[in-house]
Amino acid sequence: MGKVREPSRKSSIEKKEHIIEIGFHMICERGYHHVSTVDIAKKAGVSTGIIYQYFQDKHDILLAGIRKYSDLLYSFFFDVLKEETDLQKEFFSVIEKILEEGIQNYRTTLAIQQELTSLKYRDPEVLYLLQEKEKEVTKALDQLFRERKMQVAHQKEKVHFLVQFIPMFCRDCVLSGSSFYEEAMKKEVLSMVLCLFGECKHCQKLREEA
Repeated sequence: MGKVREPSRKSSIEKKEHIIEIGFHMICERGYHHVSTVDIAKKAGVSTGIIYQYFQDKHDILLAGIRKYSDLLYSFFFDVLKEETDLQKEFFSVIEKILEEGIQNYRTTLAIQQELTSLKYRDPEVLYLLQEKEKEVTKALDQLFRERKMQVAHQKEKVHFLVQFIPMFCRDCVLSGSSFYEEAMKKEVLSMVLCLFGECKHCQKLREEA
């Protein structure tokens, strides 16, 4: 196997990106152990020699795909928060919208979510990349919360909890296949998040009495 090279020409860069796109989605749809570099080359319309010019093996393609597409797993947070909103005043409705968008996002990225969840417990490099993405998303959301006038004690840690917990809630709702479960759990999660950020009626009353 020759030395992997980094493409410099536009056509070569596009070819590499095409291989990443095809390979990553094949791995997520079929399962990592059911896809070979030959399969990826055939689907991408290139020779296996071209694959090995840009990647060591299919694992290299998987990691490149995670770097490129892991933003999709958290895009719903930013889609909701991109609008100028005073979170201090609209916290309930914003979190409710995040939950709704998160469930829809999980449905559309189901294959990616399930395969990466499976792989991260067996592959330290996959786990590392996903943990780094979590940290990156936490930092960006914490900054957005502050820009939207939301600032509470230990806010970064609480935002990190949301980044970890809300996708798990969305997964459970989608996999349960029950609209009743989804609505019941949404109410429970909303209540919990409001308390976490001190925005439930009980917390507000305690603040007023203090």
